[in-house]
Amino acid sequence: MTLEQAIPDSGQLMSLGRIDRLELLDRFNCPIVITDMVANEASRGMPGDPDAKIFRDWFRKGGNRVQTIETSIGLL
Repeated sequence: MTLEQAIPDSGQLMSLGRIDRLELLDRFNCPIVITDMVANEASRGMPGDPDAKIFRDWFRKGGNRVQTIETSIGLL
């Protein structure tokens, strides 16, 4: 089975980030599409929470493979 894109939800994304295994998403040979709401939730974190930096770095390193798409709810 070939995937055209992988769209992780915030729960799975945050779980992988907390165990420092976001690189597992690199096993998908397709773009990783994340909604703006999921990106916001994962990268904002709580003050002093190291998770937010982990996600911001991962989004930055992902280059063109990690795409954030806008949703109508995220625009509110």
